[in-house]
Amino acid sequence: MDEPAGGVRYLDKDELFERMRLPEEDYVLPNGGVIRIRGLDADEAMISLRSDSGEGDDVSGKMKRIFLAGVINPRLGVADLSLLGTSSALIVLGVATRIMEISGLLATGGLDAFLTETPSTSLSPSTAPRPSIDSPLNSPEDSQ
Repeated sequence: MDEPAGGVRYLDKDELFERMRLPEEDYVLPNGGVIRIRGLDADEAMISLRSDSGEGDDVSGKMKRIFLAGVINPRLGVADLSLLGTSSALIVLGVATRIMEISGLLATGGLDAFLTETPSTSLSPSTAPRPSIDSPLNSPEDSQ
């Protein structure tokens, strides 16, 4: 770990990834029983939130994908998606909401902001964010 002159202690890579582990917790269902859930990883979160995934682009489809990805005990599979669609909305929405909370997806705006449809936009080359010069995302051509 590097320590700059100002006394601030920076994390090394191992410490950083240790702190970015996915949170897990038990979730008590309102009608009884306990399941184990976890936060979504970055890839799962982005796939679950995309409006162009083609897998049920409505709110129901998003909630079911979040539920499916975040429930770790019992283990669910893609075949269970249709069963989720005919299950209790109270439970599916409650579990999916808690998964979003522990994933950091509801940190601003809450569930209402998540459920609001937003028009898809595309970035022009002049407004697209670019990695910094030292970023490993920069290709050698970008620095010329």
